[in-house]
Amino acid sequence: GWFAHEVPFDKIQELALQISEPRRPATNKSNRPEKSSGPQTTYPARIVMHALGKRYVLLEVACEPAAIQETRSRLQDVAQELAASLDVSVA
Repeated sequence: GWFAHEVPFDKIQELALQISEPRRPATNKSNRPEKSSGPQTTYPARIVMHALGKRYVLLEVACEPAAIQETRSRLQDVAQELAASLDVSVA
């Protein structure tokens, strides 16, 4: 679910770009993959904030395998611009 957390700007330690292992295709109640026109594997790509000893996901998108480099590049641009305005680093 969505949760709101308030964190003072001076407590933000860093931002990180993360692309995780692929998600499996959705399954139906019989635990079989849903019918589709092809594989539905996606990679979750996130901008994560580290603050107060915790990790918070700021932005998450589903990335198809063919678009990993483009998605990484676009998220890196967003993370760097946000980090510059917050005066923190991007890992």
